[in-house]
Amino acid sequence: MFSLRQLAALLVVLFAMFCILEARNMPYEAEALYPGYRFDGWAEAPMHKRVPSAGDMMVRFGKRSE
Repeated sequence: MFSLRQLAALLVVLFAMFCILEARNMPYEAEALYPGYRFDGWAEAPMHKRVPSAGDMMVRFGKRSE
């Protein structure tokens, strides 16, 4: 029959095949999975949540004086 090592190797291969096939079936741009991740236009983007500039962060954390 099968040894324990062969059975473990077979399970690892089957698991890897399952993961690869499922990754192909999952679209990256799925709106159902990530609703609201991308905005339709600039009007919908929250401007108060913008990323601060590097200079702003250096002032905030004391790396540069105002």
